[in-house]
Amino acid sequence: MRTCLLATLLLLSFQNFAQAPYRTEGFTSGSWNVFNDMTTSRNGHTTTVLADGRVLSTGGYDGTQNTATAEIYDPLADVWTLTGSMDSVRFSHTATLLNNGKVLIAGGWDGGFVNYKSTLLFDPATGEFTHGPDMRFGRSGHTATKLKDGRVLLVGGYSNEDGNTDVVEIYDPTLNTLTEVDNLHKGRSYHTTALFENGKVLVAGGYNPDYGFQMASTEIYDPTAGTWTEVGDLHAARDYAASTFIEHMNAVYILGGRYFNGFGYEGTTSVEKFMQDGDSWTEVEAMPAPQSYFQVFPFSYFEYDVSIPCMLVPGGTNASGFGVDLTYSSSYAYNFIYEIWEEIPMFFHERYYYAADQFPDEKVIVTGGEGAGVEIFEPSVFLNINTISEASISIHPNPAENEIGLTIPQMNTVNAVVIYNMNGEAVITIPQIKTADKLITIDVNNLPAGNYVVSAIGNNNIITGNFIKL
Repeated sequence: MRTCLLATLLLLSFQNFAQAPYRTEGFTSGSWNVFNDMTTSRNGHTTTVLADGRVLSTGGYDGTQNTATAEIYDPLADVWTLTGSMDSVRFSHTATLLNNGKVLIAGGWDGGFVNYKSTLLFDPATGEFTHGPDMRFGRSGHTATKLKDGRVLLVGGYSNEDGNTDVVEIYDPTLNTLTEVDNLHKGRSYHTTALFENGKVLVAGGYNPDYGFQMASTEIYDPTAGTWTEVGDLHAARDYAASTFIEHMNAVYILGGRYFNGFGYEGTTSVEKFMQDGDSWTEVEAMPAPQSYFQVFPFSYFEYDVSIPCMLVPGGTNASGFGVDLTYSSSYAYNFIYEIWEEIPMFFHERYYYAADQFPDEKVIVTGGEGAGVEIFEPSVFLNINTISEASISIHPNPAENEIGLTIPQMNTVNAVVIYNMNGEAVITIPQIKTADKLITIDVNNLPAGNYVVSAIGNNNIITGNFIKL
């Protein structure tokens, strides 16, 4: 259920009051909704949530060729509008929201033999791209990680000049400069990175034929020292994987990716975690289906006013990522409290090389990937009914055996008093309460032992209380 349920409840009279805001049998941690398509199909593009809540998508492959176009989505109007174009077509580039509200576009591939060394800056105020500083080498399949201080760490990628490069640069938005820092120990492309809470950056896996094609190597960058340190290898070598830092677990998780099985590339279900202060990877419960060419996002949903940490895996592909016989995967979420994977069906699964980003309220927007479709994931919210009003019903005795007495605070109108069990089912209803009747006695002798919620429902508010039946 969504947060709008609370507002709906406050407007309903008892006759229309159909469901209490409790967890029920069919509950999921969130759901997907379809919104208007982009103006063009895209894959290998970028999607970035801007500071003002709008969304920027740039470049990618439109089904015929790579494109330089960019467009902006207004979630309030559910409308995509073309904005200024980039200086050149770009595929497999990066886009990073800077603290000043601009977006740094770095590198990318032209679809032929060029990997760009140029960077661009998109200004949402003008809708235009301007040139930033050039990188040392062209890059595609690299990563861009915004550090705690607002700078951007550009790592690896494929370069026509340097192959799977080990060159690392930092973009400083205050100075508008790029500075080379300590190189990776092993060059790589199509790897994954994640930012620890302590500000360090973990780089894992990737592609480099010099190290057996798919890589198990991992390294940590310390921005304070400006150095890389090699740490324990992954149990499963992979590229095109996804990773994220989960605050609840104080660990980075790497999920899926692909590997060479001797005949071709195959997606993996493997999941591993690396603790913030650890030195090795631990294998954890695998995903229900292989995934590669995808992203992962931390989120939480609310159940009885308790925040439940999860991670969302929007579907990618479980095949090689090339050719005409791709097999697509579904969308999943992992619940760190219940320790289970849950399938959350998307309306359009077939999203190879899609782009996605997360809003501040933890909604996730996914765009393109074999089409122009747009879907937004929204975490669920189950409210404890006691949060609806600061006032509460006084219940006595409590615990109770045979009957309870209610003292209801002043309400202009009381349409009904309802008792709910903890499944959200109405087990006793007393309609047509007179406004003057503020002291009510209810027979609860036939109720099973357990916890119950009593709700006094008015025209524009709900007042509640809890009691225990012995």
